[in-house]
Amino acid sequence: MISTAISTKTAYIECRLTLVAAGERISLFAQKLGIKLFASKGRVEIEAQGDAMGLAALKDITVNSHEGKVIISAKQEILLVSGGGYIRIGNGQVESGAPNHIIQRATAWQKFGGQSVSQTVQQWQTANYAVTPKAVRAYKVSPLDRQNMQFHAEDGGVQALSTIQNGKTPL
Repeated sequence: MISTAISTKTAYIECRLTLVAAGERISLFAQKLGIKLFASKGRVEIEAQGDAMGLAALKDITVNSHEGKVIISAKQEILLVSGGGYIRIGNGQVESGAPNHIIQRATAWQKFGGQSVSQTVQQWQTANYAVTPKAVRAYKVSPLDRQNMQFHAEDGGVQALSTIQNGKTPL
């Protein structure tokens, strides 16, 4: 366990890659001013590969696309609910309901024959975030090429490994 408690500011800066991996859980908490995630370039992806994902807020939730479109897709159903009214999209049909009035505002209302759009739903594969260990000499920090080693686990298990070029050890 790594524990750090600092009462002022802390900055972690890495110019190439920062990877955080945990076998069980990662938690981030900000008590006063919130949390911001930025990417100057490239996609930002958040995935729940083995279970559901929840997003909750005490106040408003806003989703914007400033130069594109917002696409919401689901394999089974999309359900929008507020104040007792709802719009349900699923099984090739759109259903809407309300406890009071449904109001539609448009200069024209047109009906056409049936049509569908296929949106590809993300297919999940098991992610492997394993690291490739590298064996180095402690006093020179140079790689140990072609060395045989044994790793002893806390549960008593032993794994024999051999390093390859640059001291890397495939697990």
